[in-house]
Amino acid sequence: MNETMPDAITNALMILCQSDGRIVTADRGAILLLGSGGGTETASATISQIAAKSDCVELPAMFARFAAGEQVFTKAVTVGGSSGCEVSLRRLNGFQSQPLIAVEMNLLRQPAAEEDQAALLEVGRAMNRLMHDFKNQMSGLKLYAAYLKKRFADQPEGVEIADKIVQSLNEMTENASLIGKLTRPVELKLLEEDLVALIEQIIQNHLPQAAARNVEIASQFAAATLRLPLDSQQMRSALDTVLAQAIDSSPGGGTVMVELQTSRDGLRFSISDEGDVLSEEHRQSFFNFLTNERLNKTSLGLALARRIIEAHGGTVEVLAAQPAGKTISIKFGN
Repeated sequence: MNETMPDAITNALMILCQSDGRIVTADRGAILLLGSGGGTETASATISQIAAKSDCVELPAMFARFAAGEQVFTKAVTVGGSSGCEVSLRRLNGFQSQPLIAVEMNLLRQPAAEEDQAALLEVGRAMNRLMHDFKNQMSGLKLYAAYLKKRFADQPEGVEIADKIVQSLNEMTENASLIGKLTRPVELKLLEEDLVALIEQIIQNHLPQAAARNVEIASQFAAATLRLPLDSQQMRSALDTVLAQAIDSSPGGGTVMVELQTSRDGLRFSISDEGDVLSEEHRQSFFNFLTNERLNKTSLGLALARRIIEAHGGTVEVLAAQPAGKTISIKFGN
């Protein structure tokens, strides 16, 4: 990788471009990377030059698709063949005679030493052990709550309180289980499975949830069957979580659309809802449970769902749906 890259992207590069890729202005890190001196002008520099200087070969094509109208917001790419980089694109209206495109490149640094990796692994093991012990303690507390419910069986208020305690403990146990899974690598047991049949079964399982919210689930599949290597149990868990969230986000009378499309490049599976319009920040951090004010089953489940999809070689992103809501787009290559 270009030797200036790590120092130039201490946090992130910010660049403003015209739709043809010409840079209008950029922050100091990008200017230093281009070798344009210490000023704020970038002369005739282009986004392709940034890509060449940073060894980020995917950036020009990603920028071109976005400029042509594709709704790409954030994507993790490779720089220098090894290091990870998160590229975010967004349109800024009201500038000059045409909208500008803001490009942010944030280097995802890897631990520099084996000691750092060993320390992170040790923290993960400790967290996993903590969650295991935590679940055991929750089981004990649930036994106490069950005793209280029996003890106060003749008092409706006491029974109601005991039920609420059990419900809260069950939620905490589920969260602990999800955190435990997030501290471990995703290990897949791949078998040839029919993805279409799997999705249809997931939809059937969620019909009661949709009916309770007066939400319709519609589907459209490009193929009657589609067999590919899957860990069906883990993929079911991931897609269950995404579909459940879409149903919960939809208003009464709304529709959740489930689509599966195929092409020479692979397949695209999407779930669209008609819920509230997400902010740009929320779209970009949708699968990151650390951005939420509090941990809950939904945020942890979505984070785990993304990891499972990526472990299968897929990519997942959140797009704006029309006229409202969002689309979870999941892509698998050939």
